[in-house]
Amino acid sequence: MTAKSKERYWEKKCEEFHMIVPLLNICRKGLIGLCCTEEPDFHLHFGDRTVGVEFSMLTCDEENSVLNEYKKLLNEYAVKFDELKLNSSLYQNKPYRIKVWFEAGFKPHTSDGRKVRKHRDELFEDLTKLLFPSSDYIETQGNVIRVEPELSTALEKSEFQICFINTILPIPLSSITNIIKAKEAKLPNYKVLTRNKAIHEYWLVIGIDEQYNIHSIEPLKDYNTVFSRIYAVQNVFVKQLL
Repeated sequence: MTAKSKERYWEKKCEEFHMIVPLLNICRKGLIGLCCTEEPDFHLHFGDRTVGVEFSMLTCDEENSVLNEYKKLLNEYAVKFDELKLNSSLYQNKPYRIKVWFEAGFKPHTSDGRKVRKHRDELFEDLTKLLFPSSDYIETQGNVIRVEPELSTALEKSEFQICFINTILPIPLSSITNIIKAKEAKLPNYKVLTRNKAIHEYWLVIGIDEQYNIHSIEPLKDYNTVFSRIYAVQNVFVKQLL
């Protein structure tokens, strides 16, 4: 494992640990230790048993993919902005954090179904109009509605920050059960590993992305699974599903 991959591995483990902290808080009675592992992700050591905890994140992949593509384009434009501002009296020759808002205050999106990169020229033109206005009246052709550049002493080069209001979505039951089935399929391989011989039971913890409403999940009554317990976690909230 390279140094970079090791760093990313521990970043991921720290993210997972941060997500399960609310669960540890409600299970702290009798909890005497925790080990970060793989297959499963954690070992919880109680006075009378050891629990294997498998973690999985529920995200809206399609929306996140669009957002990430916009972030890439904005990073590209940030380089262009640092070049353009050298010939502009509007800005100092220092890094800026540029807040950008899209139509209706929601996440950036494409309304015509085309890939995000197909809108690159349109996006860049709108950003130039807004950041380097030639008149008081500005008409954009895309869904960028506002930019707000601020000097930043903490940055080495300019960067964009997308500002939006998250749409809170209900969680389809199928999204939960698909995660359960995928993780159940891995358990037989975990159970034959020597380091897992002391595990008495397995729990599944599902991290819920910010755009979902954790309170919309109904308990899994009479659901047949090999997991002894299933939890959903989001920020400070913990919901036992089974």
